[in-house]
Amino acid sequence: MNSRVLIVALAALLLAAAHHAWAVNVNSGEWEVTSVAGTDQAAPTPNDTFRVCLSADAPVPMAREDQGICKIDDVQTRSNTVTWKVVCHDPVEGTRAEGSGSVTYDGDTFQGTLETSTRIPGEPKMDLSIRLKGRRVGPCKD
Repeated sequence: MNSRVLIVALAALLLAAAHHAWAVNVNSGEWEVTSVAGTDQAAPTPNDTFRVCLSADAPVPMAREDQGICKIDDVQTRSNTVTWKVVCHDPVEGTRAEGSGSVTYDGDTFQGTLETSTRIPGEPKMDLSIRLKGRRVGPCKD
């Protein structure tokens, strides 16, 4: 009986250690995210900055105004790097964007990229490469 308890306790300890090893090194809180976009047809656009609450359970940086029209899928974590796929559709304007992103966290900072392909009715497809950087600025404001 005692050996069973020991085996169960050891298994629980190993699972906890594995979860900790797989957890991304992100300090939960409000983050300031800066993005710089460049297209395959034009020079980089001016910086865009927004704030968002991030945590190990919600590590994908997305502006609040995009949350209603974009769907994040296939979120994966490897060490301190988070990758995801995104699809955005604005039914009013008819625009559609698809892409994939990746950020690498280091506690209170991150750096990464977002590659997107956008289609606007009547316009040629536009490919964007967006550089992302973020820094934790404090606790989330509810």
